[in-house]
Amino acid sequence: MRVRALLCALAFLASGSATPGWENYKPGSLGAIVEAHASEMLGPETDLLSANNFPTRARVFYQGSIRPIPPERLRFLGEYLGKFRNHPEWVPHYAEEILCREGEREIWLPIQSGVLRYLKDEVPAGSAVDLFVTWLGAHRGEAGVDWIFTINEFSVVPESDEADIPKGDR
Repeated sequence: MRVRALLCALAFLASGSATPGWENYKPGSLGAIVEAHASEMLGPETDLLSANNFPTRARVFYQGSIRPIPPERLRFLGEYLGKFRNHPEWVPHYAEEILCREGEREIWLPIQSGVLRYLKDEVPAGSAVDLFVTWLGAHRGEAGVDWIFTINEFSVVPESDEADIPKGDR
């Protein structure tokens, strides 16, 4: 419980919100944020750091895959959290990311280490989960544009609610 309280505090601070609490995370989708900002990555810039993290509660399907955060994404996290938000002490809380599916889109999402411990115990692969995410921005690399969100918390979706989700969206 103590770890989750610390993580909640980190999420509150990262969101830049004046009011603490998960109510600041509005229902939405990762795809909607990407679509709303895609034109901003058409120019010559390689990094887009977002001043508004659009705290979002997004329903996705956890695919069960976990990996270390790739070096370029970790560099972006360090730049964003350390220099842009002036909190380099937050960077070590992110070491791994999970693979999720939202509609047709698969996306790797960095997750706080303390939150990941709970997610692995509580969310089976292939299950729907509501993620409390913030959008940090985007990075254009050799493989294209990488839209970077961080997971600050999650909520298990009851199986009864999963029954209403089309199989193709999983």
